[in-house]
Amino acid sequence: MTWPGLSAGGAWDPDTPLDGAAVAGAIVELIAALGGPVVLVVHSMSAAFGYRVAFHHRDSLIALVALAPAPPGDIQPEPAVLEEDADHIVVQGRPLTWRLPRRGWWHPGPEFIEAKLVGASEQFPPGHLDELRSQLVPIPAGLLLERQNVRGAQVHIGDRELDGLPTLVMVGTHDTDHPIESDRATADWLAERGGDVRFVALTAANVAGNGHMLMQESNSDAVLNLVTEWLGPNVRPRR
Repeated sequence: MTWPGLSAGGAWDPDTPLDGAAVAGAIVELIAALGGPVVLVVHSMSAAFGYRVAFHHRDSLIALVALAPAPPGDIQPEPAVLEEDADHIVVQGRPLTWRLPRRGWWHPGPEFIEAKLVGASEQFPPGHLDELRSQLVPIPAGLLLERQNVRGAQVHIGDRELDGLPTLVMVGTHDTDHPIESDRATADWLAERGGDVRFVALTAANVAGNGHMLMQESNSDAVLNLVTEWLGPNVRPRR
């Protein structure tokens, strides 16, 4: 689905705050419209919205698949604030220094694409950078301030439980912004809260060297096969 406000042409007033709770609410509404429950697949910053759906609307999900997932605010460190004014705030991320607007949209630039989306990947086809760039859209500033956990803004879950939700957490070994130990900590956190969690770092011969954009890399079929192989024995519709 397309999140509310995820393009400059979207039906969203940029002067109106938009947060992860609102995006998660839209996901729940879509699942209900589809007749749910569903297997929810989330990637990167959308994982925080998936956690909120999973913990607050457990019956909406059969399973959760989290690819290179953002951590929840419960365990994500706050970034160092390097400078700020009335319009922008600059924070130190892992591969990037982020200059984020306080309102409106943030526009992805070449450094974001090359350092974060591609990074150290050995599987991203280098001749397809223009195609990747053409798919990117502006992101509402509030959502990205949450993703970077600026002053603790990232989605927090608290003491809720997952009630055995089958959950797959998968990360590439060459993802610049997602060291294996970081995503393993997310998987452990989900397991501690009652998820039936499997953690997979892509180290097998045919899936080695993956970066952040798993679904767009040259071995994406092999990555998909690992996901579907996990779904088969682990997922049963709830009655």
